[in-house]
Amino acid sequence: MMKEIKCYIIDDNQDAIDILASYIEKTPGLELLGGQLNPLTALNYIERKLIIPDITFVDINMPEINGIELAELIEEYTNIIFYSSFTNYAISAFETTALDFLAKPLSYNRFLKSVEKIKKTQVDTDPNTSFFLKNLKGKAASTFQINFQEIIYIKALGNYIQIKTSAENLHTIYMTLKSANENLPKQDFCRISKSYIVNLKHIEIIKDKVVIMKDTSKLNLSDNFKREFTQQINAWSIG
Repeated sequence: MMKEIKCYIIDDNQDAIDILASYIEKTPGLELLGGQLNPLTALNYIERKLIIPDITFVDINMPEINGIELAELIEEYTNIIFYSSFTNYAISAFETTALDFLAKPLSYNRFLKSVEKIKKTQVDTDPNTSFFLKNLKGKAASTFQINFQEIIYIKALGNYIQIKTSAENLHTIYMTLKSANENLPKQDFCRISKSYIVNLKHIEIIKDKVVIMKDTSKLNLSDNFKREFTQQINAWSIG
């Protein structure tokens, strides 16, 4: 089964981001990671792998760095589709490794044609989305498979960790929180304290220094981890 294509938008116009975001969100097979108004901030997120998009939609006429220059810096991390009202840049755009050039104003029909063309050329190169672990809870140890996306949070218990999943299960594993953090997809998980790693997709709301998960768990955000957590949340934001 083909994985969802993860999409990111870089454009200094919020309205343009909103239109493209709405197209992505209503199209099966696509996942919107976020959008960024500042191209240098987006460059930082992508180079640090806070955001790992399959396709990045890039405007061309932006302050500080134009889209073609930006594309040359991020093309090793992501595929590029230019999204601009300056059609005179189209020839220059295709001299890069860009997959397509979408002219503004963009119709949904034109967007779909580009997406369908890209889907036909995409190879599912997604890394492992699950792993096998040995559950030490109870008298007899058991080996089980867990999908990364099912994990709500991971709690440190000395040299052990406790994994809470969306199936309301708790798994106790012989592993340190540091080791778990190194083996999880950085884009989806973030450490918020010495005791907890959270799955960003399972966050319901953030209030001050409390992270409330979709299962209603309330986890404290430590000052030592607040900066990195905030950067990762901002990377997922639209605009």
